[in-house]
Amino acid sequence: MLQVGDEVTVTLFYYIAAPHELPTGSFGQKKSVMTLIDYVTKVNPAAKNQLLMQILLEKYPQGDKLMEVYETEEDAAGLYMTGPITGQDYSHVFRHPLVYQVDPEGGSFRIHDGLKQSHPLLYQTSKKCLSELFDYLRRQYRKRRRYRALFVLG
Repeated sequence: MLQVGDEVTVTLFYYIAAPHELPTGSFGQKKSVMTLIDYVTKVNPAAKNQLLMQILLEKYPQGDKLMEVYETEEDAAGLYMTGPITGQDYSHVFRHPLVYQVDPEGGSFRIHDGLKQSHPLLYQTSKKCLSELFDYLRRQYRKRRRYRALFVLG
C-alpha cells in the first residue's frame, strides 16, 4: 500500500494522432552500419576482449552480422515512431483516427535548466530528441500543406 512520501515511478507514453498515415521508424540518428569483424578490426580492436562482443562473435563466427555504430551519444539520440496503433478505440481522446506512439531514443522529451547542470549529456541528448520531434512535426505539416495545395489546384 502506498503511503505519503513513497516514491512512485510513472511511465509516460507520448502519442500523435493524424488524419493521414505518417512515416514510422527512427529519425535523427547519425549512424554507420558495419559488420562485427570490421568494427573489431578497424574501429575498436579492444572490443574483442569485451564479453558482449565475444558472445556476438561466437554466435556469428564469420563476423558478418551488421551492427549500428554511433560516434557520440548525441548521434544515437533521436525519435522513434510506431503505428498506427490498431485494436483500440482512441476516438474519445483524439480527434484524428490514426494514432502513433512516439518515443525519444537515447534521451527524453523532458528537459529543464537543472538538468543542464546536473546531467549535461542527458540534457544534450534530450534536447536533440525534442528538436527531432519538432522537425518531424514541421516536415509532416509542410508535406500535408503541399498535398492540400496540389489537391485544390488539381
